Amino acid sequence: MATQRQAMNAKIAAQLASGQGLTASQARAFMADVIDYIDTRKDTIIPILDYDVDPSGGNGSGAGFLQALEDAGDYGGSVIIDCPSGLFKIDTPNIPIINGNPADCQLPIPLNTSSSATLPNIRLRGAIEPCMNLGMWTNFVNPNTGTVLESTLATGNGALIGSGYETALGNLNATHFSKENVTLRLNAGTMGAKISHGMTGLDARALCFFTVNNGRYDTTLAPLNMLAPQTSACGIRLPMVNNGGWVSVNNIASQGFYFGIDSIDEHATGNNWNVHGCYVGANFTGAMGHRHSCSIGRLHCNGTAIGMLFSGTASAIIQQYATEHANNEQWYEILADIVELTGTSNVIIQSANICDSHSGGNPASWREASYIDPDFLRVGVNIYDPNDLRYKGFGLALDQDRFKISLLGAL
Repeated sequence: MATQRQAMNAKIAAQLASGQGLTASQARAFMADVIDYIDTRKDTIIPILDYDVDPSGGNGSGAGFLQALEDAGDYGGSVIIDCPSGLFKIDTPNIPIINGNPADCQLPIPLNTSSSATLPNIRLRGAIEPCMNLGMWTNFVNPNTGTVLESTLATGNGALIGSGYETALGNLNATHFSKENVTLRLNAGTMGAKISHGMTGLDARALCFFTVNNGRYDTTLAPLNMLAPQTSACGIRLPMVNNGGWVSVNNIASQGFYFGIDSIDEHATGNNWNVHGCYVGANFTGAMGHRHSCSIGRLHCNGTAIGMLFSGTASAIIQQYATEHANNEQWYEILADIVELTGTSNVIIQSANICDSHSGGNPASWREASYIDPDFLRVGVNIYDPNDLRYKGFGLALDQDRFKISLLGAL
């Protein structure tokens, strides 16, 4: 049948080229082929509700999400796992990843193990944008707006969603994974039974094609109510190697982790990154040693012990950095806005807004920064007095009372 259609289409093409018209039967055959071709270009939709999951918050949704991801990998090409609003409890155990093991995870991203032209392109799509309002205070309740996947694990240091890699492809997973309008929540216990959790929301370190739009990463308790998390606990870990690939992460919020955003490495791009109530807000690793810069639009670290941590050959351009210090004697109380561990990083911050939290009845002190050029860090500060609405001077942002910079890890 396909051979006959190909012959017919060749004849039609010859007639069109010679200026001849089409008969009605030829036109119908031609349009049938066009429609068939369009159908092959459509995304395959996998409704998650076909997989015996419970959006009402009952246990038992882990196996359904696991099977949906496996099926998406088997389809090849572009697949959307479509999720409605609801709270889905992910109760599957941490699964060891056989080909490479950057981290165990409850829901493995399918591994690309072939050189096929139809590489998997998997999109986990929630119903609506999650609530990006983050709060550290005692009365704050993490919202169940939109699509929420909540881990039930009380122990372990794996990830809710993660990926292994194929050694033949240079320790990478060539599957393109996208996440849109989804909240990932980790188990920090309850007020009556708190857990010092060590789990990560999304571990994408092995991926080389990765996109996130409108993603939230939080815990079952607000940071002020939590026990300090373990050092393995990260909201999101970005891909480590991107030459020939890409990382695009936009509109994300992370709170209640040791690292809010971890493994920020070469070529990562994004905008509107918000971190609240984490020990380290953003960890720029520079692990690959290439000095391939990442570019961030706006980064907001509110209530972090260390706002930004740089090591290795980390290279970054940040258009706007905003922070508010937490002075509340909690596990994330301010130590430094910026820490540079190795003396080999290269960072440009084009503008910065720094605010001390209100304490002792005194008004907050705001400082706004613009471009200037000291050694590893290029940032300056304008000192602004909110009481008389005038700028009070200009200088390097090295004031240990307000903008706290620590070189070579000397906190």
